[in-house]
Amino acid sequence: LSAALAGMLTGDVDLPQATSEALSFLDQSLESGFRPGMGLVIPDRFFWAQPPQDELPDDEADFPPSRLQ
Repeated sequence: LSAALAGMLTGDVDLPQATSEALSFLDQSLESGFRPGMGLVIPDRFFWAQPPQDELPDDEADFPPSRLQ
């Protein structure tokens, strides 16, 4: 969260908007994350670089793109 907030503040973004966008980034990276076993979620910080699920071919749509390799 602190790195995302610092990155937003380096631009011309005011503090309330930067905080909101940093929290949104954190939420989305945790939603796109991977939970190995019963442990904590490993965030997927590159969720924004992957195509949306509806743009994937049918055989790949059931799996997140980060686990197809």
